[in-house]
Amino acid sequence: MIDKSKIKVEILKYPTEQDWLWTKTCTLNTVGKKLKSSTTSVDLEYKQKLLASEHSPIRELWFGIKLTIPYFISVHIVRHHIGCNHYVSTQRDDRHPERELSREDLPQGTFVSHILSINAQELMFFMRKRLCNQADPLMRYVANLIKKAVLETNPEFEGLLVPLCEYRNGMCTEMFPCEKAKTFKNKDSEKVDKIKELIAREPIDILYPQEAYDYLEEITEILYKDEEKESI
Repeated sequence: MIDKSKIKVEILKYPTEQDWLWTKTCTLNTVGKKLKSSTTSVDLEYKQKLLASEHSPIRELWFGIKLTIPYFISVHIVRHHIGCNHYVSTQRDDRHPERELSREDLPQGTFVSHILSINAQELMFFMRKRLCNQADPLMRYVANLIKKAVLETNPEFEGLLVPLCEYRNGMCTEMFPCEKAKTFKNKDSEKVDKIKELIAREPIDILYPQEAYDYLEEITEILYKDEEKESI
């Protein structure tokens, strides 16, 4: 049994106001505008809107998160490889002469130090997977600790660090949904089935740009046609 009191999360680096000014500068540049020289801060509403939009400039916002976690949790985390880097303490025997067990005999619950360098977009994606009820229970525990620590330094992430079903407005696309998914509307499960059928028929990674555009249009129609009817 893992002693949860030994699990530690420490924010070593987080987006500052200067980082946000740079991010807004990059954002404005994409539409041919410049940040006013008198601007000294970015308001909370703008931050939240930009994060929610997930436009590329938010990749300029980086966190450095130091984790003291069991080895097997570190293995879950290193699955994430886009928009993040990992710096994990070694278990090599020659680096730990004081240790009685060889690394070959160490249990998976052995604690390691793991520094996760991650940008804002990947952090939100990370949470969609690691807060999901299908994630390992201890992984969810660690993800919640990270979430709590992030919100203390950067409250603009409030409401954005959520499991995938919440991000998708109550639609679960897991292959084996949890009990929570049964509370969702039937029409959502029908949409998921249609989308899965479409994906199986046309894998998006082999499509040409125009075909990909048509593909996404079809998914959008599946997702929103009921809402359109209700608004008429």
